Amino acid sequence: MSWSTVAGLLDGHLSTFATAQSLSVAWENRSFTPPDAAYLRPHFLPATTRADGLGSEAQDLQRGVYQVDVLGLPGKGRGAVFGLGDALRAHFRRGMTLTSGTMTDAKVVIETAAMGPEMEEATRYKRPVSITFRAYMDPA
Repeated sequence: MSWSTVAGLLDGHLSTFATAQSLSVAWENRSFTPPDAAYLRPHFLPATTRADGLGSEAQDLQRGVYQVDVLGLPGKGRGAVFGLGDALRAHFRRGMTLTSGTMTDAKVVIETAAMGPEMEEATRYKRPVSITFRAYMDPA
């Protein structure tokens, strides 16, 4: 499994949530025009890989944060953004495992999902939801 597989599993799970909530997603490195409504903006933040055992054949343990910004219109209060953040946290519930169907070696475990402090951008009100994960893969 590669970092692109890990990111793909997380993006796929987010896409399911966005579709169910009728939300647009500003995917990384893609052109995007913000709608006049709430939307999501994910960031894939991998950490350093380490061995998850002894010896050169030990699996690699890869950890990271999948941060999803929930962005709403300013001046509307925090209720809608809070509600979406809570729903997103529930969608990425602690302990769930994401797998890629036929690839049994592609396994991402969600460790936590926590909402961060509010932030204001030029034209948006934002709450980040930080989803920590771990993934296991054979050494390269």
